[in-house]
Amino acid sequence: MAQTLASIGIYVAHGASGIIERDGETVLKRPFPNNDSSRQEHLGLHHCIVRMLSWDYEQDILKLEYMRNGNLKSYLDSNYCSVENKIRWVKQAADAFQLIERGNPGLYCAKGIPSQFLHSKSVIHCDIKPDNFLLDEDLHLKISDFAGSSLSGSRALVCGSSRFLRPTMPGTPCEAQDDIFGLGSTIYTIITGTGPFGELESAEVEARFWAAEFPDTSDVLFGDVIRSCWSGRASIEQVCSYIETSVRQMRESEQL
Repeated sequence: MAQTLASIGIYVAHGASGIIERDGETVLKRPFPNNDSSRQEHLGLHHCIVRMLSWDYEQDILKLEYMRNGNLKSYLDSNYCSVENKIRWVKQAADAFQLIERGNPGLYCAKGIPSQFLHSKSVIHCDIKPDNFLLDEDLHLKISDFAGSSLSGSRALVCGSSRFLRPTMPGTPCEAQDDIFGLGSTIYTIITGTGPFGELESAEVEARFWAAEFPDTSDVLFGDVIRSCWSGRASIEQVCSYIETSVRQMRESEQL
C-alpha cells in the first residue's frame, strides 16, 4: 500500500481517517475503511466546507481542494491574527452548520434565513475543533474531515478532544449539541488563542466540564455566544443569531 501511495503524490500527513498527499494544487486522500467519501458526497457543495473535487472508486482516492494556509490551530499558533479575521472566522465556523436549499443540487447560505446545514443534512461531525477547520489562500475558513462523523444516525467513528468534547456518558450517540459544544470551544480558541483551560491536563478539563465549570468569558469577545454553546440549550440558529447581534453591537459601539 505504501508503494502505491508513494506514486500518487507528495506525502503530507496521516491520521485516524486516512493518508493525505498533495498533487500540485490538489489534495489526495486515501481514506481508511468506513471512509468519508459518502459523507462528502452527501453534503454536496457549501462555501464553508472543503470542496470535494472527485472520488476515484477504483483507487479509493478522494480528491479535495487545496487549502493553502493549513489548519486553523496551526495558523493561530504561528501567526498574528487581527480582530477582524477572528470575527470572520467565528462567523464562518458557525456558518458551516447552515443551509438554504433552492430546489436544485447547489447549496447556498443566505443571510437572514438561517437553518442548519450539517445537521439538516443528517450529519453530525462529532469532532469539531480548530484542527478540523482549514484556511484557503484568502484566509477564508472551511470545515473538513468527515471520516468519523455520524450520517443519518450511524455510529460515530471518532470522539472529540477533551477541551472540545461535551460531557456525556460513554456510548451515548453523538448529537447536534456535541457539535455546538465543540463550536463554543473553537470560538473560545479563536478569540483567546488557546483552548479552554489550556494550562490544565486533559483529565482535569474533563472533570471540570462534568461539573459544569467553564472558563470565565465575561471579558472575552463573543463570551455570551461561547457560554450559550457550552450550556447545551442553544440551537445553531440561536448561536448564529447571537453572533450577528454581538457583531452589530460591536459596530455600534465602534469597537470595530
